[in-house]
Amino acid sequence: MICMLRLRRDMMLWPNGRDKCCTLSFDDGTVEDRRICEMLRSHNLRATFNINTGLLGHSDELHQSGIDVVHEKLPLQELAEVYDGFELAVHGYSHAHMGEEPPSMAAYEIIRCKAEIESITHTPVRGMAWPISYDGYWMGDAKKLAKACGICYARTTRRSYDCVGVPSDFLAWDAACSFVEDEMGPIVTKFLKPRPVGCTKPYLLYVWGHGYEATGRDAWNRLEWLFDQVSFKPDVWYASNIEVFDYVQAYRNLVYSATGDYIFNPGRMDVWLLVDDKSVCIPSARTVEIGAWER
Repeated sequence: MICMLRLRRDMMLWPNGRDKCCTLSFDDGTVEDRRICEMLRSHNLRATFNINTGLLGHSDELHQSGIDVVHEKLPLQELAEVYDGFELAVHGYSHAHMGEEPPSMAAYEIIRCKAEIESITHTPVRGMAWPISYDGYWMGDAKKLAKACGICYARTTRRSYDCVGVPSDFLAWDAACSFVEDEMGPIVTKFLKPRPVGCTKPYLLYVWGHGYEATGRDAWNRLEWLFDQVSFKPDVWYASNIEVFDYVQAYRNLVYSATGDYIFNPGRMDVWLLVDDKSVCIPSARTVEIGAWER
């Protein structure tokens, strides 16, 4: 009798076998981040804050896209306290348009901002958000420069308007949407529903924005709604941007045997898989045997 080989289906799960992950980020380091951080803490949420160290303590008026608001940056001496417990990441030293700068200046924008944040956090900074990235300049030399400067992920300002799947290229990471966009509601609703049967991709909700937009667009209620909706869900892993990157890399570094019966995890964190609809943990530095394929 001839038996047909049934292909096994493996899918990444988030830590502890969760189906979904939620990550957030906010740009520019404005004074509204004080309130945002307190809101995040009260909801037990994780987030990343992308700052311009060369503009700390500066203030001006911002008039763009219907926004009229004081664009006031937090002073340096407040950063450690305001952002305690959250990831700080690069947003360029002066928020310069890196696609219009010579490579040496673009590298300076990244590395000086990175070094100054590290003097506050006392840990390597590995993430960033591209400043003024709507035109896709980061697809060229700027992305290579960021990687050379020790940056391993960088968020763009493009929107995917979806919450399914993880980035193929973390140096061109598109979030789902901004918190001020009308599309946020349907995306969050989709994210909170049970993952459909047959879905082969993990759920990742990434919402971003600027703190000053909460004031300038009178959108504090939208931010509160988002936090209320996504927080305290048992099937959701809440992570900073760098935590998402590190976990996905750990998953991608798993080593499979030729038949797939054995999976080795060379990384420092446990990785969870959905193997034929069964949740399986691959512990750090361990090899796990998966039951033989049906034949």
